[in-house]
Amino acid sequence: IFCLAIITATSMIVTGYVIGWSVGAIHVPWTTFLNGILREFNSLDLLFFVSKTSIAGAFAGAICCIDGLSVGSSVTDVPRVSSRSGIRALTAVFVVSAVLSVLIYGRLLVFKIL
Repeated sequence: IFCLAIITATSMIVTGYVIGWSVGAIHVPWTTFLNGILREFNSLDLLFFVSKTSIAGAFAGAICCIDGLSVGSSVTDVPRVSSRSGIRALTAVFVVSAVLSVLIYGRLLVFKIL
């Protein structure tokens, strides 16, 4: 999960620059753009990124495995259980993200909590 998150974050940065440059919204060279992003990145961001990808991935994997092992012998149980486990896993990812956001940053989205 962590490696996939690194690949996703990297592709988002590169794609954001390419599209922004192609539509004329970004007028700086790639190195200036990247240095600006790295300058704003701090240790709390790294802590949040690592913990969110690890913990949320573990929760999603555990939920899907537990639900998958609860499937009965009927073939019709598989679609029902897989749909339910996908929803439960996605909900868990959002809850873990919100809890970590409050614990690490002291805010939920843009609302200061602590």
